[in-house]
Amino acid sequence: MPPWPRFNTAAWVEPESIQTSRVSRPQTSSAGAGQPAGSLIDALRTFEFPTPGTYAWVALEFHATRAVRQYLRTGRNFAKEWIKAASYWNRGPVGAD
Repeated sequence: MPPWPRFNTAAWVEPESIQTSRVSRPQTSSAGAGQPAGSLIDALRTFEFPTPGTYAWVALEFHATRAVRQYLRTGRNFAKEWIKAASYWNRGPVGAD
């Protein structure tokens, strides 16, 4: 058996059943400010995932990606195989580690 989850390709999500939310980075100090993806994680805390076995795709800045993946694994009990998390950039000056 492959290590990744099997998907039911017959189950199609209708566009009208998709919910989207915009989460902006705070401009001032707040509960989530100062932490990588703090405001995004705050929003995820209030989000009701539709069913167990929901697949999460995360594509953010490096530190934010790690924070969201960690929250989904420990705060929302997502199985590792049900999260695709990739960082596409690293915050800071070019060439800085």
